[in-house]
Amino acid sequence: MRKLFDKKAGVKTRIGLVEITVARIAKTSSALHEICTQIDLHANDIFTFTQGMKEVTIITETKYEKTILDILKKHKLIKRIDNLSALSVFLPEQAYETRGVLYLAMKTLYDAGINIVEVVSTLTELTIIVDEEDTEEARDALKEMVKEYS
Repeated sequence: MRKLFDKKAGVKTRIGLVEITVARIAKTSSALHEICTQIDLHANDIFTFTQGMKEVTIITETKYEKTILDILKKHKLIKRIDNLSALSVFLPEQAYETRGVLYLAMKTLYDAGINIVEVVSTLTELTIIVDEEDTEEARDALKEMVKEYS
């Protein structure tokens, strides 16, 4: 079987996250730009946003919440979820060519009884957002998966 995960990197966790979802309006792009100028993008912090057709979701450190909500005050707040954590597993660059890699991570957490709030990825990182109370159990399950498929 092909190596699916980077065993040396393990599973990295980050607690103290918040998810903010607002309605997308004409000024959303400029608001997102302003947010990017107000937070420290060079820090080792979690900051991700996804822009859909009708809404925008931002997941970041709780310390940025007030700044973000101030900038987005003209947007309708759809949902705010706090007490979240991120669990990141690291993938080889070729993982995108392998069927089932994302499914394996999702199924691992499903089998462990963990609810997934969001999933965010880059080419070599898969980050799964869960409730903080599930962090330890989710981390242990993902560590076993990484060990088995490395």
